[in-house]
Amino acid sequence: MTAGGRAFGIGAAINLGFVIVEIILGLRANSLALLADAGHNFVDVIGLILAWAAIKLALHPPTTRFTYGLRGTTILASLANSVLLLLATGAIAWDAIGRITNLPRCRAPS
Repeated sequence: MTAGGRAFGIGAAINLGFVIVEIILGLRANSLALLADAGHNFVDVIGLILAWAAIKLALHPPTTRFTYGLRGTTILASLANSVLLLLATGAIAWDAIGRITNLPRCRAPS
């Protein structure tokens, strides 16, 4: 593993550790904030892995079939990461709306 690959691995492992701790504590505390941050950090882990794989693929030399090599994989990795972030944001918003609509209603004193 190269120094760059090691850095990606260490970054992903540390982030994954935070994700696990945040999920456990978020579920115990019923905290949407911790769960949302865990989701965001998990997408970051996936993004790091996608970026590492795209960089590895981009280093392949051009062939007759792929005249620019596989350099376009870096763009596809960024696109996949942004789509995953949008999905995570949608899931967080969906849960937040569900929590807001299920709040107990305060009744005015009569």
